[in-house]
Amino acid sequence: MLDLSKAMSDIDRVEQERRGKIIQVFAKHGIELNSTRIMGTNIMTDGDISYCHLRYAIAVLKQDIGSTGAEPYLQGGLYHLESSRNVAVELSNSVIPCILILICGGWDLYFIPSYAYPL
Repeated sequence: MLDLSKAMSDIDRVEQERRGKIIQVFAKHGIELNSTRIMGTNIMTDGDISYCHLRYAIAVLKQDIGSTGAEPYLQGGLYHLESSRNVAVELSNSVIPCILILICGGWDLYFIPSYAYPL
């Protein structure tokens, strides 16, 4: 848990680097999240666990809530909807469960007031 907290609070100017650190923390604890393209779309997940194109865990990693065009929960729901759209017809008796892993946090140096860290 401390590893995840440290990775989430690490200040990176590049969100992709922070994502990589967080995914490494999950891997260290036996949870392999892979960024994959959703079949039939140009959408790439931040990380997911899937089997035969069924995603049973989807990770949405954001610097901060509202930092991009989509809220993390809605974005994760969209990823699940799009990834299960084609297989839902074949699995009509299943609810096609999925766990959304939403990780939001960290601060960008641009948003910290200059008086917070006097030189």
